[in-house]
Amino acid sequence: MPVVRPVSPEAAAILRDKVAVAVQPVANLPAEGGERLAAAMAVALRNEGVAADIDPQGPSYTLAGIANVREVPNELEIKISWFLLDPKGLRIAQQDQITRGRVEDWIEGNDRLISRIANTNAKPVASMVGLHTGQPGPVRAVAAAPQSAAETPANGARPGEKPGAKPAPPAAGAPPATTQQAAATPAKPVVLRIVVPRVTGAPGDGPDSLTAGMKRALGRRNFAIVAKPEPNSLTVRGKVEMKPFNNGREVITITWAVLDSKNNQVGEIEQSNVIPSGSLNGEWGPIAREITVAAAEGLLDLLEKASKAARE
Repeated sequence: MPVVRPVSPEAAAILRDKVAVAVQPVANLPAEGGERLAAAMAVALRNEGVAADIDPQGPSYTLAGIANVREVPNELEIKISWFLLDPKGLRIAQQDQITRGRVEDWIEGNDRLISRIANTNAKPVASMVGLHTGQPGPVRAVAAAPQSAAETPANGARPGEKPGAKPAPPAAGAPPATTQQAAATPAKPVVLRIVVPRVTGAPGDGPDSLTAGMKRALGRRNFAIVAKPEPNSLTVRGKVEMKPFNNGREVITITWAVLDSKNNQVGEIEQSNVIPSGSLNGEWGPIAREITVAAAEGLLDLLEKASKAARE
């Protein structure tokens, strides 16, 4: 098991009144490393005063992670992108942390490497959590705001009126004032429409399973998936590239590009990993779901940027 420090008495004493944070398995780690890194990260965060758990009770914030690796001389550079989601599932913060390790430790899911990632990432991630928990998540639609309590005196007088003053009579011909005025109708949120063409370059059933997985992942984020481009729709296009590595292993790189309705590329994200050669030549199974869920999370900023540009 990963080497983790026990929660200190000082940290445990301040967790009682903290907001809960659910730590999800980190995507793209081999050898079930995602679940083990989540468990190690939860303990490391608790030592930093964050009430983190892999299965908290009741409503909670969520900490999700996506791992990507890059080969550097004699080792791998492991980047974990940490995403903080509010209790409604809306992303409110992101932070990237980089750790270096041996290729062999990464492939085997070495416990000491997992523990080192958790313990070095915990402090900056805890700062991010502390900064953003308790803050409102992003607003999807803009509605007329009610008058705040600070703007309304306790005696009920409106700003500019003297306490106890009688309201002015209605103008001639005006309808009588009602006790409660109708609330302004909030603006309807715009549902972004997205085309997901068949993924190219993947071995085995990857083209079908990755395409289907991405459609599901984006659909669960309240995007509308359409069969062909429409005015102001966007396209998310996936491409897989496989390259030989060493010792019976290969590097898989998946690129997800976002294109606007005129087929201009807005941006792209990349996922990469080192895997045993030929391990994805058949059915991808749950691996496709992990990849596409992580990718959909990483695409949110690009989709928001592209959608905003299309409306301007």
